[in-house]
Parts: sequence; structure tokens; C-alpha cells
Amino acid sequence: GEFEAIRQSPGVLDGNQLQAAGEAATVRVKDGTTQVTAGPAVQAGNELDGYYVYDTSGLDAAIAFAARIPVARFGGAVEVRPMLER
Repeated sequence: GEFEAIRQSPGVLDGNQLQAAGEAATVRVKDGTTQVTAGPAVQAGNELDGYYVYDTSGLDAAIAFAARIPVARFGGAVEVRPMLER
């Protein structure tokens, strides 16, 4: 319920929970050939479980938002990144 409440918060533009990293397909291109392997591209424990896109005025507000996400309180970590401007 907390995750859904966060997703519905003002300023949240997008957010979804992802399936387990074991369900991933990792795609690489080597010498022009597409290679697909089962599983995540990162070591176990470093995978992304979900994301939120949050429109904020700055880093302090983004950090305060990230602190609301339950995994930050239960031994996990929440990464905060700026969007790439295009």
C-alpha cells in the first residue's frame, strides 16, 4: 500500500515495480551481432527492483521523496538520479 501511495503522490510522473532480476534478459551487441542471455546484467543484490520518475525542484526534495520508499527503511537502498535532458 505504501508503494501505491507514493506512486499516486503529486509530482510522481511514472513508477512501476519490476519483476525479479532472474526474469531479465540481458542484451549486448558484439561485432554487430545481438547476443541475449538469461538473467540480469549486474551481480545479485545490485539489481533494480522498481523506479519512480519524480518531478522536483532539486536534490533535497528528491532525497526526501526517496526516504519515503519503504526499502530505504528496511535495510535496502534507493538510488536518486537526475533525468537526462534531451
